[in-house]
Amino acid sequence: AKSSFKNRLRENITRQVKIADPEATEDEISEAIESGTVHDLLQKSLNRSSLSHQAFQEKADEVAERSKDIQELEQSMLKLKEMFEEMAQLIEMQSEQINAIEVTVEEASDNVAKGNEELDGVVEEQVGIRKRITIILTVVGVCVV
Repeated sequence: AKSSFKNRLRENITRQVKIADPEATEDEISEAIESGTVHDLLQKSLNRSSLSHQAFQEKADEVAERSKDIQELEQSMLKLKEMFEEMAQLIEMQSEQINAIEVTVEEASDNVAKGNEELDGVVEEQVGIRKRITIILTVVGVCVV
């Protein structure tokens, strides 16, 4: 996406320079774009063209403003990309935490189930002990009488 954006930017600048100076070569335009001197190239074309200085200056200012806006847009896009990357990292980190919580909840559930089984066993054991105590007390009571 970034290279596509840069290619469109290059095409737009080339088209605007060609409008202002039809005699400008592709090499001159490419060099000006790479070095950031498009404004200077347009200034030079003023000497070669029949445009009035004021009209040319307006075009040059427009190109410079567009170039500045595009660079700001590119910076904003880079910041947005960084934000998305940070968000992806946070989501990944949180997914690890959620997985750990899930494992802990499963372990707790297993422990509760085991505890319930042990309590059921203890309750049955207590009922058995109470029956034995009742029988023993009954036998002792009958023997005493």
